[in-house]
Amino acid sequence: MKYWLFFLGLVVILATGCDQKPPTIATPLTPSTTFNLSGRVYELNYLSNSADLAKPLEGATITAVGTNAVTTQTSSTGAYSFVNLPLAEYSLTVSKEGYQKDGKTTLTATYNFSSSSMANTAQIVDFSLDPRPLFLCASVPDYAEIPASTRTFKLFFSEAMSPESITAFVKMLSLRSSDISSLGIQDTNLSWEAGYKTLQVNLVGNLTADALYQIGLACSNSEFGIEGVCDARGNRIYGTLPADNDVYNSSVDARYGAYIYAPFKTESNKTAAPGKPSGLAVRSLATGSTEVDYDGVYSSAGGVTLTFNSVAEANGYRLYVSSNNSDYSLCKEFSTPSVVATVYDLVTALGSSIARGYDTYGYPIEPGLPWPYLGSGDYFKVTAYNSKGESPFSDPLLVIDTVAPSLAAVSAAYPNNCISESPTVKILRFTEPLNRSTAENIKNYLVTPEVTTVESASLINDYGYSYSPYRTTYVRLFLTLADTGPRKVRVWGMKDLTGNTMRATLETGY
Repeated sequence: MKYWLFFLGLVVILATGCDQKPPTIATPLTPSTTFNLSGRVYELNYLSNSADLAKPLEGATITAVGTNAVTTQTSSTGAYSFVNLPLAEYSLTVSKEGYQKDGKTTLTATYNFSSSSMANTAQIVDFSLDPRPLFLCASVPDYAEIPASTRTFKLFFSEAMSPESITAFVKMLSLRSSDISSLGIQDTNLSWEAGYKTLQVNLVGNLTADALYQIGLACSNSEFGIEGVCDARGNRIYGTLPADNDVYNSSVDARYGAYIYAPFKTESNKTAAPGKPSGLAVRSLATGSTEVDYDGVYSSAGGVTLTFNSVAEANGYRLYVSSNNSDYSLCKEFSTPSVVATVYDLVTALGSSIARGYDTYGYPIEPGLPWPYLGSGDYFKVTAYNSKGESPFSDPLLVIDTVAPSLAAVSAAYPNNCISESPTVKILRFTEPLNRSTAENIKNYLVTPEVTTVESASLINDYGYSYSPYRTTYVRLFLTLADTGPRKVRVWGMKDLTGNTMRATLETGY
């Protein structure tokens, strides 16, 4: 009986234990996937290019675009905040009427807030907006082609401007498609619209067909240049400080000083590209002669004049130059069938790769400035163009020095072309660079009466004797005996670098 009771109690205990619930285990929490974003918006001190903490901006609109988009505005202290933003990469935009940043009316920046380490954090991003006005655009897009009958243009600004500080003009540059000096300012009448945010420019006359123009924005006082243009609050126009982005086309005009502009062109009235120019010819700018003299090229006139026959339908012409009649470089654009080519025009067009005959201390070596028309000479071609295209090249014209060298006065103090450096050293000056073998051949010199002879001759650079070097040549003569003169020095047989030979014996003295 006792055994039975014991067994029954054991069954009850076991049965009771099977009915009890296991201990509750807490469900793990989901990791946070949000963060908070806040900051302030200030006015930019554009002179120091830093935020002005004393000028928070109220009412600036902030938009954060990530998983979705949320928008808010700044408080009176310039503060803004977003709570529980999902972790993501965000594009933040900031804007306020009358403000901009880096030449754009809306500041846009991208931030990566996607890292799990940013969960439950507070991220702070501050902004600053520029109070300066922007020239937004003109009613005619850059380089748009418009009818020549157009009479009205508009200039748009980001905020109200000071009308007293602003003027505008329409300027014809040239017939298409050259870019040369101004050909004329159109007469205009100006009026303001939209609370001084839009300037209307009305032409008094007509535009010219097939031409390049600018509509320019300038200060009403040319002494201030474009920096004098300002808004109604007195802030100068954006784009005038070194730290500013280059957002405008800009130039300088004699009447208006520095200005910014929108370029445009009028519709073409041409039917085809012009034909090939003909009759290209050269004259010395110094003498008017068809013979080109190196000495004349480097005279005060400084170049040659090229002429050719005018071409029907041409808006302008282009001059090309080459030192080998193969590789041509653009030298100039011009509007009439006549152009002056100076030494420095050739230097600019051809560069140092074609230099010959320049060195401050020696004679002559490369590289250096071109000595045009010496040696093999220089070649020219011209083309005509209009808005329909450019003509074929004209036939090439070789321009080369054709005049023999001569003696030249050393200075007013030495009219006999000869200066004594010492009793045994005399200096002769010639009109142009000489062939070394003829210049240093002592048989080409004779001192009379023959109390002394020329022992040796040496070409020298003229830098020590002239503030206009490289235009002439000096020869240093070394005498066998000391002699103070007076004597005569006879010279013959000299050749220049082109090969022109002195035709007669020349005589000077010391």
